[in-house]
Amino acid sequence: MDPVTRVSQAIEERLAEIREEEEKLGRALVHLRGPSSGGPRPRKPAGRRRQAKRGQRGREVVEDVQAHPGSKPADTASRIGISANQASGIYIRLRKAGRLKGATRGGYVVVG
Repeated sequence: MDPVTRVSQAIEERLAEIREEEEKLGRALVHLRGPSSGGPRPRKPAGRRRQAKRGQRGREVVEDVQAHPGSKPADTASRIGISANQASGIYIRLRKAGRLKGATRGGYVVVG
């Protein structure tokens, strides 16, 4: 094993030890203070949010608008489980790309 790999591996192992020690100390601190002490809460391990694949949300929006012509971004957002702001941005992109067009009363329909 070359020296760079050996040192990198040693650093990674030490970082894992430090993270484990941090978790133990955080739990001990919470135990000492009690849950309602008003102090900072121990950090939760960072979870990975699932990210939609490129173009997936756009396809979902188009499918939703096909199923519900005249839909507004907020309507679609609640049906497919995204924020209204995100849906609005997707609607704008799809409209500029010519895949959606405005309908009556602020709703949209699929083109073609």
